[in-house]
Amino acid sequence: MVCFNLYGTMPELLLAQEAPQQADRGYLNIVTKRSGLEVRIDGELAGFTPLGLQELTAGLHEIHVRHPDRLIWLDQDWVEEVEVPANDTVDVDVSFMRSFSINSKPYGAAASLDGAPVGETPVFFKLDGGEIGQVTLSKPNYRDTTFVVGNSDVSFFDVVLQSTNLDIQMKIQAAAQKQRSTNKSRFLTSVGVSVVSGAVALYFREKADGRYDRYLETGNPEKFEALYDDAKKFDKFAAVSFGVFQVSVVFSFFSFLKFVDQ
Repeated sequence: MVCFNLYGTMPELLLAQEAPQQADRGYLNIVTKRSGLEVRIDGELAGFTPLGLQELTAGLHEIHVRHPDRLIWLDQDWVEEVEVPANDTVDVDVSFMRSFSINSKPYGAAASLDGAPVGETPVFFKLDGGEIGQVTLSKPNYRDTTFVVGNSDVSFFDVVLQSTNLDIQMKIQAAAQKQRSTNKSRFLTSVGVSVVSGAVALYFREKADGRYDRYLETGNPEKFEALYDDAKKFDKFAAVSFGVFQVSVVFSFFSFLKFVDQ
């Protein structure tokens, strides 16, 4: 009986010795406020947030979560190596920094974020994703300008500072308006001169042609000289008028460019 039992249990002992040992397993839980972010584990696509628990072999794993604003070169993906414990769960908090660019006209304004200095314009800084901050730009002889960042999709700000000297600013604006009115008046005047001179040139051209045709057709020797002189006179008037037309057209063109450029 003893021998029978030994032989009877031998296959089971051999199977037990040949069975591979199962690797320890653990769980990964990715925690983030953003949804729809691509997640890769050890280079393989695992899905998109919210992802839920991921069962992995215990040990180090590279976790790669794509940045939601990856089109901005300053913002990088979240990449870290995470230790997954055996028979346990590790929670990984994934948060992103968002980059902002602030510039001013004129540049060189002191910039502060929530009261803390961050540099002079042009300046770059980052906030946690979803965080909202208040930026203040200060420069001597200019009004402080305050605005909020992080409450919209805007990441690049170009701010025009307002001068504190209202008299100078008003004089500059008044001078600019006066110059604009002057350029407009010059443009309209030159257009009027162009129209009138063109019409006059055509009128005298027709008169000159008419006198010359009559000069050729007349058989009266006494009228030859008078008709010829009239043709020359009207032709001269037409040439002068056409010259004025050409000059006024050029002047109108440059007046229009100056008027539009302001």
